[in-house]
Amino acid sequence: LRTRALRADCLRELGAPGEAADVYDRLVAETAGTPLEATMRQHRGKALLAAGRVDDAIDDFRIAVSMRLSGDPALLESAEQALAFALRRRAVDPER
Repeated sequence: LRTRALRADCLRELGAPGEAADVYDRLVAETAGTPLEATMRQHRGKALLAAGRVDDAIDDFRIAVSMRLSGDPALLESAEQALAFALRRRAVDPER
């Protein structure tokens, strides 16, 4: 999982966020119901945001936040920051 997630992050950073989101789609499906799901959703949210799919990214970030409410405060803060960023992005460009 980790290798595929790192590959997806590289794809996102190299300008292929759609491909990265596709990899994360599979990773989210594979980790559904496990503690890793929140991580995969948050990373997929980043790829979706980079691909201009702001509303889809917001959905993933909201789920990641809800999944992290009772966990590590640093991970919760990270998910909350990602959500806040995506919400600001939507406010600036509501067409996305």
